[in-house]
This record gives sequence, structure tokens and C-alpha cells, in this order.
Amino acid sequence: MGLSPMGGGNAVGNNGLAPGVYGAFASPMDAPGAGMTGLTPEGLMIYLKSRLNGLDSQIDGIFSNQQHNQHVQEALQKLKSILAGLDQSKNGTEPGLVKKINAALAGLADVDADLAKRVGDTLKGEGQILDGAGGKGANHPPDDRYKVSDVKTSAEYLDSVTKELNAGAQLDMIHLQSLMSSRQTAVQLSTNLIQSLGHSADAIAANTGK
Repeated sequence: MGLSPMGGGNAVGNNGLAPGVYGAFASPMDAPGAGMTGLTPEGLMIYLKSRLNGLDSQIDGIFSNQQHNQHVQEALQKLKSILAGLDQSKNGTEPGLVKKINAALAGLADVDADLAKRVGDTLKGEGQILDGAGGKGANHPPDDRYKVSDVKTSAEYLDSVTKELNAGAQLDMIHLQSLMSSRQTAVQLSTNLIQSLGHSADAIAANTGK
């Protein structure tokens, strides 16, 4: 629930804070366990803890996503390296090609099973590197023969997957920057208000002693 500053115009309320300051801190009163009748340092600390816990949880989630993305990128790079190592001046045969690709896909599955299945299914499609025996179609088991056109098509597909992952990582970083800014703002505002409340209390004590 929102709090209204006491006093009118440009006057300072009896809490020692300028009118309108409460607006940014309506939520402390709603924080779990707040249970107070006024804005106090204790209430602000409750709000700050609740706010930071929420932000930190989101930040941890982004860090986890970034780490996952990095592992996926590394697994995809192994697939791309296999294709890049093929002689693409002409159609040819690479001993152990299918085994290497399947091993790389298994490594990707250890990191992201859903993506590995999607990539594997695509690479087995028509015109892809695992498109049957030298490009004879899905009804034929793949062997170590390859067509240059299939290699290029598969390489372009893997590049598109990498770009998709990079785009997601960039959005995560933008979100992370926003969360870090919100975290810093929450700490700064809480600190400023607590200091203002302390000054107000000191002023009241000084006036009472006169």
C-alpha cells in the first residue's frame, strides 16, 4: 500500500523527509514481516532484504543461463570443427566421419538434450551431412562419404544455431545490466532514507532537550 508524505506544499514532514519520498518506498510496508505503523530503519531493511533476494535470484538465473550457453557453444564448436576439417574442394570420404559427428552430438546431448535432438534430426535431413550414404537419402544409413554441398549446408545451419544462442545471450546481458542497476538503486535509496530518518531522530532529540 502507498504512503503519503505528511505535511503539504514544499514543507518537510514530521518524518524529516521531503514530500514525495515515500512514493518510491511504498513497498516496504508490504514486505513480509513489515508489520509497522511508520517508515522505520527496521522496515527499510526488511524491504531491502526482500528486494535484493528477488533481484539476486534473477541475477543467479542469468549467470546460470550464461554458463549453460557457453557449454552449448563449446559442444557446437566441436561439430563445426569436424565439418571445417573436411576437404571441401570435392566430394570425398572421411574415415570415421559419422562416428565423430555422433560423438559430438552425444557431447551436446550431455549439455542440452533437446537441442542435441533438434540438431541431430536436422543434420540427418535431406541435403545435410548425415543425409544417408553420400547423399542418397534418409532411407540409407549414413556412411563416411560426404558431398561438399551437404557440408556447406550443415555448416550454415550450425552457424545459424550459434547466432541464435548469441542473440539470446545478448538479451540476457541487457537484462542483467538492468537488474544490477535496480539492485544498486534499491541499496542507495534505502541508505539515503535510513540516513534521513536518523537525522530526523537526532533533530527531534535535540529539540526535546531544549
